Amino acid sequence: MKKLKSLIMILLTITVLLPFNVFAEDEKPEAGKEPVNIYIFRSDTCQHCINTMNFLSEIEEEYGDYFDVYDYEVSNLENSELYQEVAEFMGDTAGGVPYIVIGKYTYPNGFEPDSQANETQTMGEQLIERILEIYESDDRYDVMEAIKNKPDYSNIVGIAAIVLIGGLVVVAVVSRRQNS
Repeated sequence: MKKLKSLIMILLTITVLLPFNVFAEDEKPEAGKEPVNIYIFRSDTCQHCINTMNFLSEIEEEYGDYFDVYDYEVSNLENSELYQEVAEFMGDTAGGVPYIVIGKYTYPNGFEPDSQANETQTMGEQLIERILEIYESDDRYDVMEAIKNKPDYSNIVGIAAIVLIGGLVVVAVVSRRQNS
C-alpha cells in the first residue's frame, strides 16, 4: 500500500510538472516590452503586396504580440513621398513594392513570403527571425524615429550664409577705407 501511494505521488508530481516544462520552452513576449515596428510601402493592385499582407495576417496569431505593422499605400501622394524619403534614408532606391523596413533591415527588391531569401530560409521565415531578433534587442533602430530626429542643417546653412555675407561687407568696407 505504501509503495502504491509513493508511486501515485510520483506520477502526480510528474503530471503536474510536465506541462510547465513543456510550456517553459514556448517563447512569450516580455511584459512591458514594445513590439517591433514594421513599415510596409505597398500598392492595392500589387499581388506581392497582397501576399505580404496576407502572410502578416497569418502569422499574427503566433507572433502578433511581437510586431506592429504600419502600411502605406503608395498611390497616395503623401505616402509615395514618404516612401521616397525612407528608401533614400535607408540607402535604397525607391522602386517596386512592397518595400519593407524592419529595424535596420530592408527588402528593397520586393517581398514574397514563399520566395527563397537565402539557401536555408524563405523570405517569410527570415522576416519572422528578424522580428524576434529585433524584439529581443535592447538597441532597436526605428527608421521613422531616425528621420524625425535627423539633424536639420538648414539653420546652420542660413547662419553661415549671413556670416559669410557680413564678412564680405566688412571686407568691402575696410578695403574702401584703406583705399580712401
